[in-house]
Amino acid sequence: MSTHLLSWNPDRWEWKDIEQSIMELNKTGVFRDSWSCGVNKSIKPGDRLFLIRLGREPKGICASGYAISNVYQGEHWNGTPNKLANYVTFEYDVLLNPEKEDILKLSILKNGVLGEQHWSTQNSGIIIKPNVAIELEKLWYNFTISKSHKIENEKGTISNRTFTEGTVRQITSSKYERNPYARKICIEKYGAKCSVCGFDFEEIYGELGKGFIHVHHLNQIANIKASYELDPIKDLRPVCPNCHAMLHRTKTGLTIEELKKKIKKYVW
Repeated sequence: MSTHLLSWNPDRWEWKDIEQSIMELNKTGVFRDSWSCGVNKSIKPGDRLFLIRLGREPKGICASGYAISNVYQGEHWNGTPNKLANYVTFEYDVLLNPEKEDILKLSILKNGVLGEQHWSTQNSGIIIKPNVAIELEKLWYNFTISKSHKIENEKGTISNRTFTEGTVRQITSSKYERNPYARKICIEKYGAKCSVCGFDFEEIYGELGKGFIHVHHLNQIANIKASYELDPIKDLRPVCPNCHAMLHRTKTGLTIEELKKKIKKYVW
């Protein structure tokens, strides 16, 4: 999986319905759209994407997600007749409105290992260096999780955004479990094998299933406090999609040990 940086200059293109886009993501957990990726034609489904706002302040990263398409061409975003642009379909996991919320400022991205990357690019779709991508994931993870706790603990914010409590918890949980940094540490420790039933996708599907697994958050989101910091080894476990769904099947959720007892007579 490669990591790519998409760029957005509001002086060249105004995102007029960004609040509606954010509302859709926060209410349903899913928002997708097309984004220009410059001359880059190498982006593949599953690649990690970050969106940086440039042009005018505030500048910095305001969104992340994954590519769910190969690169394709379409009418140019600026409306120039007979001119095409390269696009990728972007599935967001985080989207912030820079005019109303804190974003990961450009000034922060210029420090330490992150400073090895050229962030003030006018070319959308550039590759983020692998060592920089790892540090960015750590930083973005801590930044977005702290914002999620703030949303959960400020009922006025939830009300203004028309969230329901359950939706907020579900989205926060997804951010914990889908974060590539946390996921990588969890799987390095426990392997890509289900902690409940023992299913191993590589054993059954060969190369196609290699490395495929979900990760599950052991703590109920309702019990997490604002000061909570996730430990991927202590708090996450690899589980197959079926067991993951069953762990979340009840209102209060099941523990891994509780689910193991339920399926014990069926597992050989």
